[in-house]
Amino acid sequence: MPHASAVRHRTRRDLLRQRISFGTESWWIVHDPVAQRQFYLSDSEHHVLSLLDGQRDLDAVRAAYDRSAVPSRLEPEALVGFLADAVRQGLVLTTPTPPGGIPALSQPRGRPGEWNPLAIRLPGINPTTILNWLAPLTNWIFRPWFLVIQAAVMVLALLLVLVRFDEFAAGLPRMQAWLTAPMVLSTLLAISATKIIHELAHALTCRRLGGRCEQMGLLLLVFCPSLYCDVSHAWLFPRRRDRMLVSAAGILAELFLASWAALLWWATVDGPLRMICMTVMVVCSVNTLLINGNPLLRYDGYFLLADGLGIPNLGPRATSLLQSVAWHALWGIPSNAANEPSRSTRLILLIYGVLSGCYRLMIVGTVLLVLHRLAQSYDVLILANVLAVVVLIPLVLRTMKPFLQPLTDSRLRPQIDRGRVAASVLILLAIGSAILWVPLPRHLTAPFVVELAETSAVYVATPGQLTSSVTIGELVEAGDVIGELSNLELPRELARLEAEQRVLARQLEDATARRGFSPDASETIPILTEALLAIEGRLTLKRRETEQLILKAPRSGAVLPPPNKPLMRDDDHAIHMWSETPLDPRNRGCTLDRGTLYCYVGDPQAIVATALVGQNDIELVAVGQPAELRFPFAARRPLIGTVVNIETSPVESCPRELSATHAIPVETTGREIPRPIEPHYRVQFAVEGLEEHTFPGQTGVARLEVQSTTLAARLWRTLRGAVTIDLY
Repeated sequence: MPHASAVRHRTRRDLLRQRISFGTESWWIVHDPVAQRQFYLSDSEHHVLSLLDGQRDLDAVRAAYDRSAVPSRLEPEALVGFLADAVRQGLVLTTPTPPGGIPALSQPRGRPGEWNPLAIRLPGINPTTILNWLAPLTNWIFRPWFLVIQAAVMVLALLLVLVRFDEFAAGLPRMQAWLTAPMVLSTLLAISATKIIHELAHALTCRRLGGRCEQMGLLLLVFCPSLYCDVSHAWLFPRRRDRMLVSAAGILAELFLASWAALLWWATVDGPLRMICMTVMVVCSVNTLLINGNPLLRYDGYFLLADGLGIPNLGPRATSLLQSVAWHALWGIPSNAANEPSRSTRLILLIYGVLSGCYRLMIVGTVLLVLHRLAQSYDVLILANVLAVVVLIPLVLRTMKPFLQPLTDSRLRPQIDRGRVAASVLILLAIGSAILWVPLPRHLTAPFVVELAETSAVYVATPGQLTSSVTIGELVEAGDVIGELSNLELPRELARLEAEQRVLARQLEDATARRGFSPDASETIPILTEALLAIEGRLTLKRRETEQLILKAPRSGAVLPPPNKPLMRDDDHAIHMWSETPLDPRNRGCTLDRGTLYCYVGDPQAIVATALVGQNDIELVAVGQPAELRFPFAARRPLIGTVVNIETSPVESCPRELSATHAIPVETTGREIPRPIEPHYRVQFAVEGLEEHTFPGQTGVARLEVQSTTLAARLWRTLRGAVTIDLY
């Protein structure tokens, strides 16, 4: 291996360099056209880069640097560290000096690409021809009059959504609906279309401001075909405003799409077009707020914030400063915070470092929680637990590694202050004890279903087509007609039975008249009598079924709807399909089968909420505790309830409304009635302040404030519920 003094370094000639300003600071942007990456260099670092001509060794580079007008001196350790990083990033080429002179320097070895299965980039093309064709067609987008109109449209769309937010929120599909094939397909199409427009907005804006798009190609984003455009050339723009416009172009394009989709949603009625508009609104807004426009992730919002604050390398500098402060606090190693130009910059970097780290942890936790809920609903909880372990263990190790680096780094270990380490350990133990043993507020949640305390159910006894029905909430008296059905088979069956009855009656009458002189007549009388009684019994049954086609109120009260019924596909009876409730006007003419729950009649104020609480939490619930009854995905405020009854025995069956929505994992194999897999107890709430749209069968989540407990007690409760030790 050649000695360090025999090594020559040369800066790659194909690198593009541009001096730009970030607020009060000036930096050099170095663009690597091969790796399509950008690097920020200070004046002194760029000066070192310019001295690397392939002929100077390290001593000659230091001597040339010291003779220049740069005020700071170049220490050997700093030079070696910078060159090692530059070689690793592929900016500098190296070669040993052979006896015969300096040979042709080797080309940089390409770094292995980081393959992400959720964002696969396929080889792209030079998009200059495409952008030259699109530019004249889209020049009007950059006109001031269009931007003014679009700003007005965005404000109008925001106002429309705010004014009709209840309707918008009520129309949002539930979680299960988002997972259906049509919704998944429409969402993927919306993501694909918006991403294509998003990337084209970056490319066209960069071209209009004098830059160029290096590459355009197909991107499989979560296996959904999309587009990517490389506009890294925009970082060579000397004006900060131009760089920020290119970064913001994609976000603005998605906001434009969302605003026009909101206007179409407002102007259309329920149907496929309105659902598409709502999907575009959700995709664009969620993507902008949580991903692209979020400065805590390294996307458009991050570069906008970095340029706006005038702090290049915002993320890496924040991480480095946060690590340095942590080393100083934990190990007593001197901090490099003085390297930052001002106190305000240091404060911004620290705040950004803490927020970005917490946000990434929150994203991981939220994704794992959603997967855990879905796995619990579909009884595959073991898979979610395995995934959580696989994700969390590397995450914890990767998070702790930078803070523990001084223990393994031979350069940092001598700088450790043992007194500071002892104090840090004591402080961490005190904080851990406080976290474990200080009582903290606690609440528990449980799924509930709305039920009626005093009501009578009306079922369909005779199947038929619904011809008329009362309206929801209508007040009726006992015996009032609340619905009518028609069954064309019943009149024909009645006519046939009545004809048979008349024939048998005449035959019986004739046999009775002839029994005195005809032995055969006497023998047929019992047979005819039995047949006539059977016909009359069937007639009575059919007449009762005919009367049952008229549905009557069993008691006085208000007509209340039953739980909603999903639309079931049946090609043989498509004309008779129905959904929601039989009382909906659009269901007139539908066929109701025997046993269908038509409605309830009772006091609408006599409503209770019944929740199922797991065995690990039931001891925390007490009579008289208040609770919030929330209806997810419904545009309504929570109801207030009070615990009035707690059953002491586990339930044997789960309400079908809760099992159908997977709110409670149930066991259905070999059982007609689903039963919770784990023991659950029934808890009833008296509901206060009932609203007009509170009906039986609605489901939600009850949130109870329970007694404050320590984290240690919660961990013990969890372990006790998961592990059972038999000492006998």
